[in-house]
Amino acid sequence: MNFGKDSPIPPLPLEEWVFTGIDLLPPEHSYFCFTDEYGRNVKRICEAFEADRITGRHFDQHGNWHFVLRVEKSFGRGLDPVEVAFERIDAPPGFPHKPYLKCRHIITNNAYAPLRPPAPKHALPPVVSVTWGGQDWLMAQGPCPHDHVYFLGLDWFAPDTNLEHAFAQWLKVNRPAYRAPEKRTGKTERVRWCALLKALGVYRLVRHYGTVASAFRYAASQDGDLLRFLYRNEADWYRAYKQTDRILQIWEQASVP
Repeated sequence: MNFGKDSPIPPLPLEEWVFTGIDLLPPEHSYFCFTDEYGRNVKRICEAFEADRITGRHFDQHGNWHFVLRVEKSFGRGLDPVEVAFERIDAPPGFPHKPYLKCRHIITNNAYAPLRPPAPKHALPPVVSVTWGGQDWLMAQGPCPHDHVYFLGLDWFAPDTNLEHAFAQWLKVNRPAYRAPEKRTGKTERVRWCALLKALGVYRLVRHYGTVASAFRYAASQDGDLLRFLYRNEADWYRAYKQTDRILQIWEQASVP
Protein backbone atom coordinates (compact mmCIF):
# COMPACT_ATOMS: atom_id res chain seq x y z
CA MET A 1 0.00 0.00 0.00
CA ASN A 2 1.28 3.40 -0.96
CA PHE A 3 1.44 5.92 1.89
CA GLY A 4 2.98 8.75 -0.12
CA LYS A 5 1.38 11.97 -1.34
CA ASP A 6 -0.50 10.07 -4.04
CA SER A 7 -2.01 7.57 -1.59
CA PRO A 8 -5.77 7.04 -2.17
CA ILE A 9 -6.29 7.06 1.62
CA PRO A 10 -5.76 10.48 3.22
CA PRO A 11 -3.67 10.35 6.41
CA LEU A 12 -5.47 10.26 9.75
CA PRO A 13 -4.68 13.48 11.66
CA LEU A 14 -2.04 12.88 14.32
CA GLU A 15 -4.24 14.22 17.14
CA GLU A 16 -6.75 11.43 16.42
CA TRP A 17 -4.34 8.65 17.39
CA VAL A 18 -1.51 10.12 19.47
CA PHE A 19 -2.55 11.29 22.95
CA THR A 20 0.80 11.84 24.64
CA GLY A 21 -0.08 15.51 25.11
CA ILE A 22 -2.24 14.45 28.07
CA ASP A 23 0.98 14.20 30.11
CA LEU A 24 1.25 18.00 29.97
CA LEU A 25 -2.13 18.50 31.67
CA PRO A 26 -3.11 18.00 35.34
CA PRO A 27 -3.80 14.33 36.25
CA GLU A 28 -7.59 14.73 36.42
CA HIS A 29 -7.69 15.42 32.68
CA SER A 30 -6.50 11.87 31.90
CA TYR A 31 -9.79 10.24 32.82
CA PHE A 32 -11.91 12.78 30.97
CA CYS A 33 -9.69 12.49 27.91
CA PHE A 34 -10.27 8.71 28.03
CA THR A 35 -14.07 8.94 28.33
CA ASP A 36 -14.30 11.80 25.82
CA GLU A 37 -12.24 10.07 23.15
CA TYR A 38 -13.94 6.69 23.59
CA GLY A 39 -17.31 8.44 23.62
CA ARG A 40 -16.53 10.01 20.25
CA ASN A 41 -16.42 6.48 18.83
CA VAL A 42 -19.78 5.39 20.28
CA LYS A 43 -22.79 6.16 18.09
CA ARG A 44 -25.40 6.20 20.86
CA ILE A 45 -23.33 8.64 22.92
CA CYS A 46 -22.98 11.00 19.98
CA GLU A 47 -26.73 10.72 19.36
CA ALA A 48 -27.43 11.52 23.02
CA PHE A 49 -25.19 14.56 22.74
CA GLU A 50 -27.04 15.84 19.67
CA ALA A 51 -30.39 15.36 21.41
CA ASP A 52 -29.20 17.28 24.49
CA ARG A 53 -27.62 19.98 22.34
CA ILE A 54 -31.02 20.71 20.83
CA THR A 55 -32.75 20.88 24.22
CA GLY A 56 -29.82 22.47 26.07
CA ARG A 57 -29.93 19.83 28.82
CA HIS A 58 -26.93 18.57 30.78
CA PHE A 59 -24.59 21.44 29.87
CA ASP A 60 -22.79 23.57 32.46
CA GLN A 61 -21.82 27.23 32.38
CA HIS A 62 -18.58 26.42 30.53
CA GLY A 63 -20.34 24.51 27.76
CA ASN A 64 -19.23 21.09 29.07
CA TRP A 65 -21.69 18.26 28.39
CA HIS A 66 -22.30 15.81 31.25
CA PHE A 67 -23.24 12.21 30.52
CA VAL A 68 -22.95 8.96 32.46
CA LEU A 69 -23.02 5.30 31.41
CA ARG A 70 -23.83 2.35 33.68
CA VAL A 71 -21.46 -0.28 32.36
CA GLU A 72 -22.01 -3.92 33.32
CA LYS A 73 -19.20 -6.34 32.56
CA SER A 74 -20.23 -9.98 32.64
CA PHE A 75 -18.13 -13.09 32.08
CA GLY A 76 -19.64 -16.36 30.93
CA ARG A 77 -23.24 -17.32 30.29
CA GLY A 78 -25.97 -17.13 32.88
CA LEU A 79 -23.85 -15.16 35.32
CA ASP A 80 -24.77 -11.91 36.97
CA PRO A 81 -22.54 -8.96 36.08
CA VAL A 82 -19.38 -9.23 38.13
CA GLU A 83 -18.48 -5.58 37.77
CA VAL A 84 -20.57 -2.44 37.48
CA ALA A 85 -18.93 0.86 36.66
CA PHE A 86 -20.23 4.36 35.99
CA GLU A 87 -18.24 6.02 33.23
CA ARG A 88 -18.63 9.78 33.37
CA ILE A 89 -18.22 11.89 30.26
CA ASP A 90 -17.53 15.58 30.76
CA ALA A 91 -17.15 16.65 27.17
CA PRO A 92 -15.77 20.17 26.58
CA PRO A 93 -17.07 22.38 23.74
CA GLY A 94 -16.09 20.81 20.43
CA PHE A 95 -17.29 17.28 21.23
CA PRO A 96 -17.64 14.98 19.34
CA HIS A 97 -15.90 16.41 16.28
CA LYS A 98 -12.87 17.95 17.97
CA PRO A 99 -10.20 15.87 19.77
CA TYR A 100 -10.06 16.37 23.52
CA LEU A 101 -6.50 17.73 23.44
CA LYS A 102 -7.63 20.42 21.00
CA CYS A 103 -10.35 21.59 23.38
CA ARG A 104 -10.25 23.80 26.47
CA HIS A 105 -11.75 21.80 29.32
CA ILE A 106 -12.64 23.68 32.51
CA ILE A 107 -13.34 20.90 35.02
CA THR A 108 -15.95 21.61 37.70
CA ASN A 109 -17.45 19.44 40.45
CA ASN A 110 -20.34 18.65 38.09
CA ALA A 111 -17.90 16.63 36.01
CA TYR A 112 -17.83 13.96 38.71
CA ALA A 113 -21.57 13.81 39.28
CA PRO A 114 -23.44 14.43 36.02
CA LEU A 115 -27.23 14.31 36.10
CA ARG A 116 -27.11 14.55 39.90
CA PRO A 117 -28.94 17.31 41.81
CA PRO A 118 -26.75 19.86 43.62
CA ALA A 119 -25.59 18.86 47.08
CA PRO A 120 -27.22 20.65 50.03
CA LYS A 121 -25.33 23.58 51.55
CA HIS A 122 -24.49 21.64 54.70
CA ALA A 123 -23.42 18.40 53.03
CA LEU A 124 -21.08 16.04 54.86
CA PRO A 125 -17.37 16.20 54.00
CA PRO A 126 -16.15 13.63 51.43
CA VAL A 127 -14.63 11.35 54.12
CA VAL A 128 -16.23 10.93 57.56
CA SER A 129 -16.26 8.35 60.34
CA VAL A 130 -19.69 6.79 60.64
CA THR A 131 -21.47 4.53 63.14
CA TRP A 132 -22.83 1.34 61.67
CA GLY A 133 -24.89 -1.26 63.47
CA GLY A 134 -23.02 -3.95 61.58
CA GLN A 135 -19.96 -3.34 63.74
CA ASP A 136 -21.34 -5.59 66.49
CA TRP A 137 -22.07 -8.26 63.90
CA LEU A 138 -18.54 -7.98 62.52
CA MET A 139 -16.91 -8.31 65.91
CA ALA A 140 -19.14 -11.29 66.75
CA GLN A 141 -17.57 -13.34 63.97
CA GLY A 142 -14.50 -13.90 66.11
CA PRO A 143 -11.42 -12.04 67.32
CA CYS A 144 -10.65 -9.10 65.08
CA PRO A 145 -7.17 -9.33 63.52
CA HIS A 146 -6.87 -5.54 63.52
CA ASP A 147 -6.16 -3.26 66.46
CA HIS A 148 -8.38 -0.54 65.05
CA VAL A 149 -11.52 -0.86 62.94
CA TYR A 150 -13.24 2.15 61.39
CA PHE A 151 -16.29 2.57 59.20
CA LEU A 152 -16.08 5.44 56.77
CA GLY A 153 -18.67 7.30 54.79
CA LEU A 154 -17.30 8.30 51.38
CA ASP A 155 -18.81 10.65 48.83
CA TRP A 156 -17.94 8.70 45.71
CA PHE A 157 -19.12 11.58 43.52
CA ALA A 158 -16.42 13.87 44.92
CA PRO A 159 -13.30 14.45 42.77
CA ASP A 160 -10.40 12.11 43.50
CA THR A 161 -8.26 15.04 44.62
CA ASN A 162 -10.94 16.05 47.16
CA LEU A 163 -11.18 12.51 48.51
CA GLU A 164 -7.41 12.20 48.81
CA HIS A 165 -7.15 15.52 50.65
CA ALA A 166 -10.08 14.68 52.95
CA PHE A 167 -8.67 11.24 53.77
CA ALA A 168 -5.24 12.74 54.50
CA GLN A 169 -6.92 15.08 56.99
CA TRP A 170 -8.85 12.15 58.49
CA LEU A 171 -5.60 10.21 58.94
CA LYS A 172 -4.00 13.08 60.84
CA VAL A 173 -6.76 12.87 63.41
CA ASN A 174 -7.34 9.10 63.57
CA ARG A 175 -3.98 7.45 62.80
CA PRO A 176 -2.76 5.27 65.72
CA ALA A 177 0.56 6.00 67.37
CA TYR A 178 2.32 3.32 65.34
CA ARG A 179 2.51 3.42 61.57
CA ALA A 180 2.05 0.33 59.47
CA PRO A 181 4.46 -0.10 56.57
CA GLU A 182 3.14 1.37 53.35
CA LYS A 183 2.22 -1.00 50.57
CA ARG A 184 3.50 -0.31 47.11
CA THR A 185 0.68 -0.11 44.61
CA GLY A 186 0.72 -1.06 40.97
CA LYS A 187 0.10 1.21 38.03
CA THR A 188 -1.67 4.43 38.80
CA GLU A 189 -5.07 5.27 37.38
CA ARG A 190 -3.43 7.83 35.11
CA VAL A 191 -1.23 5.15 33.55
CA ARG A 192 -4.34 3.03 33.00
CA TRP A 193 -6.20 5.78 31.14
CA CYS A 194 -3.14 6.54 29.01
CA ALA A 195 -2.80 2.86 28.10
CA LEU A 196 -6.44 2.74 27.00
CA LEU A 197 -5.92 5.89 24.93
CA LYS A 198 -2.90 4.32 23.26
CA ALA A 199 -5.01 1.29 22.37
CA LEU A 200 -7.68 3.60 20.97
CA GLY A 201 -5.04 5.20 18.73
CA VAL A 202 -4.30 1.77 17.30
CA TYR A 203 -8.00 1.06 16.86
CA ARG A 204 -8.58 4.28 14.91
CA LEU A 205 -5.62 3.69 12.62
CA VAL A 206 -6.76 0.14 11.90
CA ARG A 207 -10.29 1.31 11.14
CA HIS A 208 -8.90 4.05 8.92
CA TYR A 209 -6.52 1.88 6.89
CA GLY A 210 -8.58 -1.32 6.90
CA THR A 211 -6.24 -3.85 8.47
CA VAL A 212 -3.76 -4.08 11.32
CA ALA A 213 -0.93 -4.76 8.87
CA SER A 214 -1.72 -1.67 6.76
CA ALA A 215 -2.07 0.57 9.81
CA PHE A 216 1.17 -0.73 11.29
CA ARG A 217 3.05 -0.13 8.04
CA TYR A 218 1.67 3.40 7.88
CA ALA A 219 2.85 4.27 11.39
CA ALA A 220 6.22 2.65 10.74
CA SER A 221 6.65 4.60 7.49
CA GLN A 222 6.25 8.02 9.10
CA ASP A 223 9.16 10.24 10.05
CA GLY A 224 9.98 10.69 13.70
CA ASP A 225 9.48 7.05 14.76
CA LEU A 226 5.77 7.39 15.55
CA LEU A 227 5.64 3.74 16.59
CA ARG A 228 7.09 4.77 19.93
CA PHE A 229 3.73 6.39 20.74
CA LEU A 230 1.91 3.10 20.14
CA TYR A 231 3.50 -0.38 20.00
CA ARG A 232 6.63 -1.48 18.18
CA ASN A 233 5.41 -5.09 17.95
CA GLU A 234 2.65 -5.70 15.41
CA ALA A 235 1.20 -8.49 17.56
CA ASP A 236 0.47 -5.89 20.25
CA TRP A 237 -1.62 -3.99 17.73
CA TYR A 238 -3.98 -6.95 17.33
CA ARG A 239 -4.45 -7.17 21.10
CA ALA A 240 -4.97 -3.41 21.43
CA TYR A 241 -7.54 -3.41 18.62
CA LYS A 242 -9.54 -6.28 20.15
CA GLN A 243 -9.45 -4.70 23.60
CA THR A 244 -10.72 -1.35 22.33
CA ASP A 245 -13.36 -2.93 20.12
CA ARG A 246 -14.69 -4.85 23.14
CA ILE A 247 -14.87 -1.70 25.29
CA LEU A 248 -16.70 0.20 22.57
CA GLN A 249 -19.20 -2.65 22.15
CA ILE A 250 -19.90 -2.63 25.89
CA TRP A 251 -20.35 1.14 25.87
CA GLU A 252 -22.71 0.90 22.89
CA GLN A 253 -24.93 -1.46 24.88
CA ALA A 254 -24.60 0.29 28.26
CA SER A 255 -27.57 1.86 30.00
CA VAL A 256 -28.06 5.37 31.31
CA PRO A 257 -28.87 5.46 35.07
